[in-house]
Amino acid sequence: MTKKAKSDKQPAAVNHAKSRRTAMIVGAIALSLLPFVVIEWAVRTFADPPAAVDVHSVVGLDHLQPLFELDPASDRYRIPDWRLQFFCRDSFPRVKSAGTRRVFVLGGSTVQGRPFSTETAFSTWLRLQLQAADPNTNFEVINCGGVSYASYRVAKILDEVLAYQPDAIVIYTGHNEFLEDRSYEHIRQLGPIRRSITRATSSWATARWIQRKLMPPEIRAPMILATEVDTRLDHIGGLDSYQNDPTWRSEVESQFSQSFSGMLSAAKAAKVPVIVCSPSSDLVNTPPFKSDPTVARFDASLTYAAGRAKWEAGEVAEAKRLLVLAKNQDICPLRATDAIVQSVHDACRDFETPMIDTDELFDMRNHLGAKVSDGIADPEFFADHVHPTIAGHQRIAAALLEKFTNKGWVTISSSSQARFEAAAASHLSSLDETYYARGRQRLRGLRRWASGRAALPIAEDQKSLE
Repeated sequence: MTKKAKSDKQPAAVNHAKSRRTAMIVGAIALSLLPFVVIEWAVRTFADPPAAVDVHSVVGLDHLQPLFELDPASDRYRIPDWRLQFFCRDSFPRVKSAGTRRVFVLGGSTVQGRPFSTETAFSTWLRLQLQAADPNTNFEVINCGGVSYASYRVAKILDEVLAYQPDAIVIYTGHNEFLEDRSYEHIRQLGPIRRSITRATSSWATARWIQRKLMPPEIRAPMILATEVDTRLDHIGGLDSYQNDPTWRSEVESQFSQSFSGMLSAAKAAKVPVIVCSPSSDLVNTPPFKSDPTVARFDASLTYAAGRAKWEAGEVAEAKRLLVLAKNQDICPLRATDAIVQSVHDACRDFETPMIDTDELFDMRNHLGAKVSDGIADPEFFADHVHPTIAGHQRIAAALLEKFTNKGWVTISSSSQARFEAAAASHLSSLDETYYARGRQRLRGLRRWASGRAALPIAEDQKSLE
């Protein structure tokens, strides 16, 4: 045998030995993990473990009822009467007919159209826009906006409507995260290390089973919220219950991020396209709802006053910084904080979800009213601290139409625009003065509620205004 043949044979033998050692190591690891795999399978199959204790998963909502009920007489899914305290009537056929596109619009009272109602909400204007652009298609745009509904409740509705053959879903949420009384004290008691461990092992059934057996009930059980929304401001002293608690606020913002990302993930898994509207709020005409003058850096009222003065002086960059800071300093945060808005932007980027930046959409004029954007959403597009005016809703609908046009659903032309204008005029003429009077009445109620006076008798509340 030549020296070259021997040298060729030796590397082959070495490689074979290395492969055998690698295979033995892999086999040993697999064999050592086998008991854990068997235990995990057994626990998943027979133990029926509850949800893991996790820093985010602290709200129990499994007991909630579906939003829609099937009406056998009409063979339609409808929002039942007992849900009308928080929702408006809407329905759709159980069987989706050929030539129909079905869109669900999810969120809180902004989606519902408050202080008015669904008749002038952006869901209605979107339906009229789509129908005008393609009269041969039947567009069902179902309004699922729930008054004071936070993202964790909206997420349950999204899980439900994914079963109703949606062609698309529109989401506008983020303002209601701080309304319900959710305490995170029992989660904080876990400490940072145990919280990290439970987060990392939350998908293991075995870990959940161990948590159930070994952890105290007050630690392992998620908080069970009421079947329907019960906001703190609905009760006497509700505004007083809001205290400066940065840790609590951070936990709420963190849970929003998880809830919102979970919604986009669920829709993506179901292969249902989503369009998101980022939450926008009035910065210029809405002072903070509660301030803490005893701590300078939390005196949101002073920050707002300085920001408003800068805005009136045309110092836009500094005005925006101060007005946003005042919003974030608000001890009673009824407007989506910057952390929540950023979570929406980040999740839409991560899931490649089309998003309408509503702040930019509403930024058409400067402080003098000139048609020049200044980086701050125009206050005239807001009826109050968060709810858009009817013109604001129409603007959102037009932006959504553009997104659906980009998806190839419809094509916009001068004739389709003329059809929409005619349909919009006819629709508005069908709304009598009673509709607008009720809207103005709701607006007064919203202002009482936001200032912590919702639970006061009218006579006592009137005295507080004198």
